Amino acid sequence: MKQITAIVRPEILEPLKDALTSAGVHGIAVSEVQGFGNQRGWKEFYRGTEVL
Repeated sequence: MKQITAIVRPEILEPLKDALTSAGVHGIAVSEVQGFGNQRGWKEFYRGTEVL
């Protein structure tokens, strides 16, 4: 038995389930998750000045 863990966008879930079913996968567990990374936003600089 093997376990695969994947984090996918909600709009990709149905095509992914269809592909796994056609590949012979018979069991799947789905959880809704929310979170954020350590980056806490993206800062861009133009000519030494931060732009929003």
